[in-house]
Amino acid sequence: MEVHIVELFHGLAAQHPGLVAVIFAALMMVHTTAFVGPFVPGDITVLIAGVSIDHPAQLISVILAGIAGCLLGATSGFFLGAVFGSRIKEWAARHPRWHRAWERTERYLHGGGGGPLIALAIVLPLMHCFAPFIAAAHGISYRRVIAWWAIGAAVWIGIFASFGAIAGGLVRSDPGAAAAVAGIVAAVVVAVVLGIHTLLQRRLAD
Repeated sequence: MEVHIVELFHGLAAQHPGLVAVIFAALMMVHTTAFVGPFVPGDITVLIAGVSIDHPAQLISVILAGIAGCLLGATSGFFLGAVFGSRIKEWAARHPRWHRAWERTERYLHGGGGGPLIALAIVLPLMHCFAPFIAAAHGISYRRVIAWWAIGAAVWIGIFASFGAIAGGLVRSDPGAAAAVAGIVAAVVVAVVLGIHTLLQRRLAD
């Protein structure tokens, strides 16, 4: 999948910025939609979209398009969670282990840490498409979910797309640096995801 996305944005680099933004928004919508999101790699997609940028105005349009796509995906997941949440809760109540996990998650989401948890979830495996679904199933309001999701999307896409744009500029000016740039990008992605995952694990274990 990553190879196809690389080829896609490589081909779009010379196209109209609006077309790049629309396709990026569509990919981000799929990435953040429950059940289908795992099939689109988010971090790599954002970085590659950034690499295709060669003007500050393009960066802004890509960031805004990505945020819009994330909000559309989250909205669809939220309403799925709102529809099926009661059934999931009934199932969890019949299984002690899942019931305890459900109650712990519900307390955390309704507490002061729930908002930041929703925002951070956008960069975590599976949670990037299931967090709005889970939040809706736990009775969190759409307004709260979408507000924090927008914050998370803006920070995530803003940082990663900017980093991709810088990396793309370096590679275009010095093609021989491609391997080194790719290594640095990979290290940053892994460090960010692992750091946030560790933080959330500690919070949820409290």
